[in-house]
Amino acid sequence: MMNEKPYSTRRKTFDVRVVIRGAGDLATAIGHRLHKAGITVIHTETAAPTTVRRLVSFSSAIQHGMFTVEGVTAKLCPMTVEDVEAALDDGLVPVVIDPTLAILAIWPADVVIDATIAKKAPTVDLMSYAPMVVALGPCFVVGKHCHAAIETCRGHDLGRVYTTHGEEALENTHTPGDLGGESHRRVIRAPCIGLITPLVSIGSTVRTGDALVRVADVEVRAPMGGLVRGMVSEGMVCSRVGFKLGDLDPRGLSMGGEEKRKLCTHISDKARNIAGAALECVVTYMTTG
Repeated sequence: MMNEKPYSTRRKTFDVRVVIRGAGDLATAIGHRLHKAGITVIHTETAAPTTVRRLVSFSSAIQHGMFTVEGVTAKLCPMTVEDVEAALDDGLVPVVIDPTLAILAIWPADVVIDATIAKKAPTVDLMSYAPMVVALGPCFVVGKHCHAAIETCRGHDLGRVYTTHGEEALENTHTPGDLGGESHRRVIRAPCIGLITPLVSIGSTVRTGDALVRVADVEVRAPMGGLVRGMVSEGMVCSRVGFKLGDLDPRGLSMGGEEKRKLCTHISDKARNIAGAALECVVTYMTTG
């Protein structure tokens, strides 16, 4: 007889605990996949996340208290064992404000996944954080910074798990992935520093030249037409030129309403691929120790 309780809200099935550093779209895809697989998982984040794809990111729980992505709900929790465990018992994914992973001192993890996509070598000894440390993207060397690294660059090796000593993901190409034939133009970046004021909402369709966001007193206009797939939160302060403000998807111009909505509210193909790789790493730890 089938269990009447949906598997996506079970407390846990396996005796393994995972802490994910970050709660942006890629990190959320991982947390979502592990949670639905019955693995106990929590996320840590900064107090002011710079997330662009906010509608598919558990980091939005920091602003809203709770946030749901594809049927899985994250909850902002104080950094106490009692609050974290209470959220887990309710079938939720806890998110704590803790960029330095201090939570590990009171809630030790079997696996730590660094999903911040820092694109630079860590300055701390990540491998001391847990028996299994997994890192996403370039600059993490297996055996030096982590026990396993996951490829995040689009292409044939996307989602590949590196486990051999000395291996690492491909170097940062500084080229955004191609969507609908567009790469650099689809990513909206800050021309100056200052207060950020979005002028369009995620899910809006814009034309070339439309005003998208204001940084200080400078309006940033769309270099191309497309669907606004992501945009940073209002009230953030941009501290550097080139800061990522938003994301346009040209594919949205030729799609109907439901398809366009999914581009904004559903986990991407890239993120699902990476989430599967992370699940592989956790299962490998569970079966081999």
